[in-house]
Amino acid sequence: MNETYYADGYDDAILGVETSGDAPRVVYSKEKMIECYMKSYPEVELEDAIDDLSFNTWGAYMGEGTPIYVEDLTKEEIDIFLDDW
Repeated sequence: MNETYYADGYDDAILGVETSGDAPRVVYSKEKMIECYMKSYPEVELEDAIDDLSFNTWGAYMGEGTPIYVEDLTKEEIDIFLDDW
């Protein structure tokens, strides 16, 4: 069985679990992760926090059990996003 991974320090950002693949994958809110990061590192600017998370966490691949990171969007925001896609 493949291992399921967590993003250390971001338990408050967990939304749930996705189970359609070979290993369950923990699903995280990117917005809540940014909030957690800013609480842990209040001296860091928002843009730098997002850059750090993007490069070191959201972009990391550790195999089938790699977490999923999602944007917090309303249906209307998703419609706009899809129109622009």
